[in-house]
Amino acid sequence: MQSNHDQNEPQGNETDCLLSEKMIIPRIIPIARSTWWKGIQAGKFPKPVKVGRRSFWRERDIKALLENL
Repeated sequence: MQSNHDQNEPQGNETDCLLSEKMIIPRIIPIARSTWWKGIQAGKFPKPVKVGRRSFWRERDIKALLENL
């Protein structure tokens, strides 16, 4: 039997806040914007969630990235 929940969706008390690029670069991750986007293309950094034409990142994805650096 399959669950109706996606494995990537938050469960329990886990929040799924979205962070803008300006909130991440350079405040949380001190690198250049071009380095950030190159890292996304290379698969080193999490892919964004698109909301309209804007890009956001899940807070949990950024936390996981920081834990694995």
